[in-house]
Amino acid sequence: MFVADGTYNECRVAISNSGTSSAPITFQSQNKWGAKLVIPPSCDTGFDLTSSFIVVKNFDISGAAIPSSVGIWPHQGSNHTVFGNRIHNIGNFATDTLNAAAVGIFVQTSNDLIDSNVIFGIGRTGCASSCDMAHDHGMYIDGSLGASGTIIQNNLLYNNQAGFNIQLFPGTLNNIQIINNTIDGTSSSHNVTGCIVQGGNLTNSRIANNICYNPNGGVMIHNGCCGDSGSNVLIDHNITTVSGMVQLNNTYNITSDNIFNANGPVLFNNVGTSDYHLASNSPAIGVGVSNGAPAIDLDGNARGGRIDAGAYEFPH
Repeated sequence: MFVADGTYNECRVAISNSGTSSAPITFQSQNKWGAKLVIPPSCDTGFDLTSSFIVVKNFDISGAAIPSSVGIWPHQGSNHTVFGNRIHNIGNFATDTLNAAAVGIFVQTSNDLIDSNVIFGIGRTGCASSCDMAHDHGMYIDGSLGASGTIIQNNLLYNNQAGFNIQLFPGTLNNIQIINNTIDGTSSSHNVTGCIVQGGNLTNSRIANNICYNPNGGVMIHNGCCGDSGSNVLIDHNITTVSGMVQLNNTYNITSDNIFNANGPVLFNNVGTSDYHLASNSPAIGVGVSNGAPAIDLDGNARGGRIDAGAYEFPH
């Protein structure tokens, strides 16, 4: 179903009928980001996916100003595709509620593809008096509620003012693939350590071809909490501006082709204007590997024979 350009003030667009692997049910903005879902301030959810083989594509999603606000929520069924959306300014309010958990995409189902989304401005703006702001996330992948087999690729996450850009927590997460994403960890002091947090058990998974720019804490992946462990987890061909990959090497396979302490100012065209395309002399050019890389980048350009790190391929 194509949705015409315009602004739609809708609360919890629930999709309860299932498609099939060959004929998914598709909700798509007629023009990319032309259909704008503005979630009312008193509502907690934009798209609510409660069935299987659903595609949500190319929407602009914002709004919601109550605890537990979510832009897109795959929470029942399986095999969802969240593609090409711009999800921003979700849960921008002040609260002391511990689990306010404003989230761009909250995954608690299996075999979902999270591809080519742009996510920014997620999370509360501050505390009413005092609070822990580590509960707001660009993406929240929850193994205890059923997430597994999740593919996260070609996404751009930046300017998310609280919590983690990508959180893998809690429970055991199996077969998680995080490949060719660009993550800017720069934010206010409310942003916690790293670009990615792994707070549970991660098995048979891979983190590759990603760019992690300017995260707090000196590591790309915050795994120093919550009884976390890694089993058959490959971390390869990433580039980061800090000196470490993880806090605790709990049997992760961290390969020698990861690049640390990259020169941040020349990675991108212009961080100040949120232009995260690779600069002509970017150290991310040619850093990636074709194994597992998506065929096209965030702009829809073919990656070709040379693979760059991050969501954008520099023109060949």
